[in-house]
Amino acid sequence: HALAWLETVRSFRFFCWIHFYDAHSPYNPPEPYQTRFARRPYLGEIAFVDSQVGRIRSFLETHGLLDRTVIVAVGDHGESLGDHGESTHGFFVYDSVLRVPLLMRTPYDALRARRVTDLVRSVDVAPTLLDLLAIPFDGRIDGQSVVP
Repeated sequence: HALAWLETVRSFRFFCWIHFYDAHSPYNPPEPYQTRFARRPYLGEIAFVDSQVGRIRSFLETHGLLDRTVIVAVGDHGESLGDHGESTHGFFVYDSVLRVPLLMRTPYDALRARRVTDLVRSVDVAPTLLDLLAIPFDGRIDGQSVVP
């Protein structure tokens, strides 16, 4: 559905939020990931989501949109996967649940090919995007931009 929608707005400025719920319990990835990752279905879910993100990236590249699009991928939480006796998440507060991926692909030089080693929080995504896009905000927003 996302690719069909992107097809209709590709000549305009757009904001597209895509939520992949797949990597949540119960882990039941679609084929061929279910077979490939039969003993590790969580990894099968991650591989499936990765393939879908790849489809979106390919679409953007094919249609000349990649170099004018900011892509953000962020996890909502980690998974314990058996650490500390917890099979998923939600009970304990360990790094396996708290630390999540945050990746940005941006055509702007401010963050291009840059690894931010400071602590970054999910709440920092909005002010960072506003800063990158030169959209003024009055500071009454949680989080801080990671743009240098």
